[in-house]
Amino acid sequence: MDHFTKDDLLNEIRGFMWALADSLERVYAPNIGWALLGIERERFPAMMSGDSYAYPFGVMNLELKDIDPTKFLVTNVILEMYDYGVDGLRRDITHNWIDFATDTEAFILGLLNFPLLNESGVQYSLRLTSHVLRLATARWKLDDEEGMSAIDLEVSEPVYSGVLTLNEVALLASMDEKSVRNATNPKLKNHLKTFNRGTRTYVNAQDAREWLVGRRGFKPTVNIDSDAERDLEKVGFFSATDFGSYIRKQREKKNLKIADIAEKLALPDWPQERLTAIEEGSFVMDRKMYGALAKILCIEKKALLVASLALHQRLERAALEGYLEDDTTD
Repeated sequence: MDHFTKDDLLNEIRGFMWALADSLERVYAPNIGWALLGIERERFPAMMSGDSYAYPFGVMNLELKDIDPTKFLVTNVILEMYDYGVDGLRRDITHNWIDFATDTEAFILGLLNFPLLNESGVQYSLRLTSHVLRLATARWKLDDEEGMSAIDLEVSEPVYSGVLTLNEVALLASMDEKSVRNATNPKLKNHLKTFNRGTRTYVNAQDAREWLVGRRGFKPTVNIDSDAERDLEKVGFFSATDFGSYIRKQREKKNLKIADIAEKLALPDWPQERLTAIEEGSFVMDRKMYGALAKILCIEKKALLVASLALHQRLERAALEGYLEDDTTD
């Protein structure tokens, strides 16, 4: 799957929550959809046509941008799954995956198998969210050597933990499953070790870790204490998402809102919307802005600028390598 940002993910969440609200409004109770979205119906008078509640969101006055996805508890979990699954950032070492992800996983899988959504007039997708869920689950199996595998049902054996499918290994390696399957050939040096149960092929978590280390597309998991200060000169930033999370944490420690930062910066090119995008993982290198931001957040200016530049160079290099690789295959 092509790279996508948190903004893309948030837009998808807006879409499927809108479709869910539309579906519930039509079969459950009047105004329940508006309540679910956290929107006051009176804001859209053009949509109030008498006492009829049929297809209440069919009128185009309501747009995706009108929906605030941060109001939904599920959004925070999905974004955390993005950080963990896509970027390999695990903020709480003692995190219990079962407690953290089970409800959200059940919710997403439920939407995927909810025929009423297909009757909604709202266009929606669950493609990115499903990918994030699969990737985060695969990383959890890899890191904690837990997770029930399908082999339990296939051959009626006891719970078999710490096992990944070839598809899950492919997700973590940013490769297609066919290439991963080819890499299991015992004749190859450093091949991927596998074992079979029934008609399926599986990989032990330890063997998967040893093989993935040599794959360019794999991002090892980095455990982060989100409440701890970091030495920017030694640690820096792991990704654009990590940079955004760090800035957001520093802002929150100062009890500042994004609107406050925008006002203090007083830079025309940096309105509140762009600052929000930075915190959500859309990194842009801007020495003037980051220098001013360091002063506002009481961060050592040189350390922030050097760490930001290092991240910028790493992202640019990765983009160039991706471009050259695509150019070679064309």
